Amino acid sequence: MENLKLTLLENAHDFMKSAVEEAEKDDKRYWKYAILNLSIGLELLMQNVLKNF
Repeated sequence: MENLKLTLLENAHDFMKSAVEEAEKDDKRYWKYAILNLSIGLELLMQNVLKNF
């Protein structure tokens, strides 16, 4: 199995992209995953800012 390495910024982008994909689904039950992924993406963005501060 191949190791996957992402930077904080790449990981944040991936979570935010997943959030949009979940929010676009017809079933409203996926909104909780969209919100969860969005919050994780924002947290990773803030970590990246602090890392580079």
